[in-house]
This record gives sequence, structure tokens and C-alpha cells, in this order.
Amino acid sequence: MEALGGTLTAGPTAPGTWQVTAVLPMPAPVRPPTHTTTSATTTTPEEPWPARTR
Repeated sequence: MEALGGTLTAGPTAPGTWQVTAVLPMPAPVRPPTHTTTSATTTTPEEPWPARTR
């Protein structure tokens, strides 16, 4: 775990209790490239398919 930058601790905290704590590194989120388009079929992350037309 330390090789990846994390930590792990474990041990008693009070009579009859035990605590385990793990801290795992999380990479920064990958942002999709931003670009401008004029297509009518452009989608957003909330709408993974083109909007319906009637």
C-alpha cells in the first residue's frame, strides 16, 4: 500500500473495539477534451444519446 502512496492503520481504540483505517490515493479525474461543435446531434454527459425529434 505504501508503494502506491497510501496508508493502513489498525489497532484497538477502547476496550472491546478495534479500528481499521485505509487511505488510498485516488488519481485526479480525467476531463474529456473540450471542443465546440455545431452539430444538432451533440450530446451531454447527462444525455448519452441525441435528443429525440418529433
